[in-house]
Amino acid sequence: TEPSKEQTFEVKLSSQKKENQTIKMFVQDAYTGVNGGLTYGVDGQDGFSQDKTLENPTSELVTPMTETVELAPGEEKVVTFKVSPPKNSYEGAKIGRLVFKSSNDEENKEKEAIIEEYQYAVSLVLSETGDEYTNGDLQALVLNEVKPTIKRGKRLVTANLQNPEPKRLMNLELSATITQKNSDKVIKQTKIPDFQFAPNSNVDLE
Repeated sequence: TEPSKEQTFEVKLSSQKKENQTIKMFVQDAYTGVNGGLTYGVDGQDGFSQDKTLENPTSELVTPMTETVELAPGEEKVVTFKVSPPKNSYEGAKIGRLVFKSSNDEENKEKEAIIEEYQYAVSLVLSETGDEYTNGDLQALVLNEVKPTIKRGKRLVTANLQNPEPKRLMNLELSATITQKNSDKVIKQTKIPDFQFAPNSNVDLE
């Protein structure tokens, strides 16, 4: 991308279903998941909260030209997305995904107790320089807070780790140990292999 220079790109959609489909299109941002993989969402929705170091997330820079598209059985259509970069340059990369979801499924929720939902997602990476974005600095990780809490009816200790850099951290092994106060006795130990952090994100590890 280039500062303030709008672009567009196209995605071809095709329907393999036997009935007409209304496809809803939207963009999500990459977050760090508690299990060490990337997860996707939008700030303020479904429990996702944007890290304070993330400016101009993908979901704000990339938008579909139309929110929905109608597809007949076997029909193909090309949809257009607009990219609106910020006026100021940014470093690293912004990661997100394009989501195509059948809105027919949402309508069926009101009629049926159990339904199947279908959606298709395409990963998206924005960058000004095209430089490597998966080589974040491990030393930049920040341990923000360690605190006791209750989740899912269980007493837990969570540690909030933050990647303030606009680059992805990959292939990490995280290890945490809880010991009894004033003692070396180990109460709980956790190891998570192959952990990765999304750019400009934080996560509460349990």
